[in-house]
Amino acid sequence: MIIFKIILFVFVFFAATPIFSNYIYLPELLGPEKDSLIRVDSIQLMGNLITKPDVIMRELTFKLGDTIDAQVLKFNKDRVFSLSIFNEVKVDHYLLGKISIVRIMVKESWYIWPIPFLEFKEHNSKKPSYGVDFSWMNFRGRNEKIKTKISLGYDASVLSSYENPMIGADNLYYTGVFVQYLNQKNQNEELKSAFGEKVKTRHYDLYLLFGKRSTLFTKISLSAGYHAYSYNYSEIANNKNNFPYIAFDFQSDTRDLAQSAGQGHLYKLKVTYNGAGVNKVSYMKSQADFIFYTPMIDRFVFKSRLLLKHIRGATIPFYDLNYLGLDPKIRGDYSYHTEGGDIYFSSFEIKYTLLKETNLQLDLPLIPTQFTQYRTGIYTYTFCDLGVADKELSSFRNSITSGYGVGLGILFLPYDQIRFEYGINKYGKRGFAFDIGASF
Repeated sequence: MIIFKIILFVFVFFAATPIFSNYIYLPELLGPEKDSLIRVDSIQLMGNLITKPDVIMRELTFKLGDTIDAQVLKFNKDRVFSLSIFNEVKVDHYLLGKISIVRIMVKESWYIWPIPFLEFKEHNSKKPSYGVDFSWMNFRGRNEKIKTKISLGYDASVLSSYENPMIGADNLYYTGVFVQYLNQKNQNEELKSAFGEKVKTRHYDLYLLFGKRSTLFTKISLSAGYHAYSYNYSEIANNKNNFPYIAFDFQSDTRDLAQSAGQGHLYKLKVTYNGAGVNKVSYMKSQADFIFYTPMIDRFVFKSRLLLKHIRGATIPFYDLNYLGLDPKIRGDYSYHTEGGDIYFSSFEIKYTLLKETNLQLDLPLIPTQFTQYRTGIYTYTFCDLGVADKELSSFRNSITSGYGVGLGILFLPYDQIRFEYGINKYGKRGFAFDIGASF
């Protein structure tokens, strides 16, 4: 019976997408020659004073000798902008005699950022997290990333990482190194009832990642790491331990603009095997995330997401259980969270662009232009989130947690976007939320 309900849940999700797909339209083509074809005899890059040409060229869906149209130019303009290392990207074409040249013009961003931040975990003003987020983007002009984030307050942490997306003669391989410390507040209800609200877990993580960009739109990677943890209460069973883990990741990404997609899909699959019997730890976590972006009429986009999370094993630490309401969040029911071995979650949005994305240049004295130029836009949306944890599946319809509402988003690309949301849960309780970044 449970399997039947899960299948029904998945079917409802996928059945909704084709309904909106009937309204798919082709985005407006660039320039006055919408219907003309463009022969690619040469590709010219301009403005990449720091960025290596290979960083841009590897994102293009066309090559020398291809025949393309203006819609392809627009798609590739957004793909280059999705690198998040340029303030502005322009793509056009012109003739030099009989040679047809595609020209890609970029404006470099500012790449070294020490940014202070303040955020409230779980949308709770009593759970502030603050600190500094240091990023060195596009290191050496190869889109390498060096990051260190220091968070104080609630769930204090330090995370340092290095990512290199271009390795090998053909630049198809990538790697990363990640080190993390986290002092995490307990979310498990069983530990809360036994030891109160002050239970915390200290985590130490080190892992290495190696992957391959197998096609223009797909990536696969394998990572291996070592994890150590300890609780601040010695009475807790298995209050400290350490063990290795390995993880496999697959990603397929055909989005036009990663920061604010209007078409395409994003699929992410991840399987992690923890412990392998070391120190009596052995359990597996897996998740599948399917996101679709479907253009509708005029400025409307239908967004849909299905997320499935699974965990199985004989010795699973309390901190590593799945929690619906924390990851993923249920918008409109911001204070809700529940523990579950398996989680089934779906989200739907209808997005409407109020102000089409445009390049904004502020003229401020003594401030470099890289700080004052943005690709900005304003959009509004309606949303509906649905989720259920497996321990609540005894009464499927009654156990589904839901939230719905409306939101307003403002883009400040390539850096980020901010969102304001007003939501309602299934009991009619209302709430307001502020967030940074795309919902999905």
